[in-house]
Amino acid sequence: MTELRTVQLTAADFQDGQYVGAHDLSGARVLDAHLEIAADLGWVRFLRLRVRGRVRALAGTGIKAGG
Repeated sequence: MTELRTVQLTAADFQDGQYVGAHDLSGARVLDAHLEIAADLGWVRFLRLRVRGRVRALAGTGIKAGG
């Protein structure tokens, strides 16, 4: 089995808590990776999110899903 890469999201990937980064996280396709969200971002929001690996939000960051 191939080890999954880790995609790291930082403050630059969010605008007003909404994801605006370069990776396709629309949920239309499964991201074949782990997802790590940087610390101290507060609440971040994804309308839909499909990840093959783990989703990890570091200390000071929370995830809100859906509309």
